[in-house]
Amino acid sequence: MASNILSWRVADFVFATCLPGLEPALKLDLARARPELRLAYSRPGLVTFKSARAVAPDDPPGSVFAWVWGQSIGPLGGDPADPAIRAQLAAVGACRVHAFFRDLGDVGRDPGRDPGEPPGAVDLARLAPWQALGPGGLAGPGELVADVIVGPVTGEPEPGWLGVHRHDRGRSPHPGGAIPVRVPDDAPSRAYAKIEEAIAWAGLGVESGQVALEIGAAPGGAARARAPRGGGGLGGD
Repeated sequence: MASNILSWRVADFVFATCLPGLEPALKLDLARARPELRLAYSRPGLVTFKSARAVAPDDPPGSVFAWVWGQSIGPLGGDPADPAIRAQLAAVGACRVHAFFRDLGDVGRDPGRDPGEPPGAVDLARLAPWQALGPGGLAGPGELVADVIVGPVTGEPEPGWLGVHRHDRGRSPHPGGAIPVRVPDDAPSRAYAKIEEAIAWAGLGVESGQVALEIGAAPGGAARARAPRGGGGLGGD
């Protein structure tokens, strides 16, 4: 009964997470592609919309700016140990829990770092109680995923946010949609992380012996990413 009530209450809302600062671009893109959606709630890295029709967890992403897209359930409490939070997750019926920060520039992070870089020790300690709410890991095809979106530790306290999506090949299997990339110390630029994310996101078959042409190569971070794969290249700036 609780599950039916929950579905009835929230079936007409969607959520989208994005790179903080890109919320205006996300909203403009949705105004064009999904005019039935109306802005409901917005914070850096998280935007929700009210829909004129019912929304299911497998609703297709409405914008290329959205990292994670799905059915919005609503705010969670601020304490992951609260039994009410576990009750909300149980009502959703997801088989996997993805806990992540809505603002990836949070505690312990260099503001210039790439969002896909793995979190530091401080971040992991903060996320651990939320991650313990259910099985984590990479989402598999067809799995129902509960997205537990954690607010920043600085500023005014705020509850977490709960959404749910059904994973398919058009979505990232990683929590928060961010593909984790560790930039090596000898990388000349952060373009290393960008090209690694692009290869993983697109499923590109980069193989030894291929030749890549870099246009606007600058310091050569993308070429450094290809080097371990045995790729030749032509660089330019």
